[in-house]
Amino acid sequence: MEWLELNQVDARERYESLLENDFRDSYILSTLTSQSEKKLRYQLTDAYEEIISQINDGINNGKLNYSKKKYYTDCYFGIELFKILRSFKFQLHDASNINIWRYISLYIIPDLVLERHGQKEKYFYSIPNKNKSQCPLLKKTCSLTLNHTHKNARIIINTDTPGGCPTKGARHEKQNIKRLLNTAKGQIDGLNKMIDDDKYCIDISNQIMATIAILKKVNIEILDAHLKCCVLHADDRERETKINEISEVLKKALK
Repeated sequence: MEWLELNQVDARERYESLLENDFRDSYILSTLTSQSEKKLRYQLTDAYEEIISQINDGINNGKLNYSKKKYYTDCYFGIELFKILRSFKFQLHDASNINIWRYISLYIIPDLVLERHGQKEKYFYSIPNKNKSQCPLLKKTCSLTLNHTHKNARIIINTDTPGGCPTKGARHEKQNIKRLLNTAKGQIDGLNKMIDDDKYCIDISNQIMATIAILKKVNIEILDAHLKCCVLHADDRERETKINEISEVLKKALK
């Protein structure tokens, strides 16, 4: 998918046009010129609605705190946003381009931005803080999340374990991680045999890349679980420390 860009002047014109048309879904769709844009919009809006539904269920069941609803929304949708964008070939250099974020916020999902932040222009097209390129939909800088998403991953809001990591308590998540690690172990055992048998170098290289891909997926699962529980349920004093830890891990992974 080709990512369009909007400068601040064009973005403001688009914002005023959206206001005149009351951010109607029919109007938004009528301005999308490609099937890829429409597909992206459908996937993002469906994901957002599902997340809001799960959060509301958690609040109604007394397992989530109503006062943190916006925080839950930002965390969970931020994760899902990048999973979906990644499946549309969204790259790290795209995530650092505020003009592309303006295009996404004003053409693809302007109604979601409106629902989350109201008619606050800074979330649609204003210039971000110096040295930061922010996703206008969310409050936090998002670009570091990019390489740690998986297009087939499914977001699961864990409301049963208010403390600790899901990897400590969610059986299905732990089993999935162990299954992936066992697969990687089998791949490594296979690599040892391939080397002993003097197999073709390219075949060995392909096997190595397949193993690395599995381990990357394991890392995604671990970090995803950490964000959904350890970071989400940390108190204000601990949360900043945990976010900094995640940032350091992602910086290493992006090298």
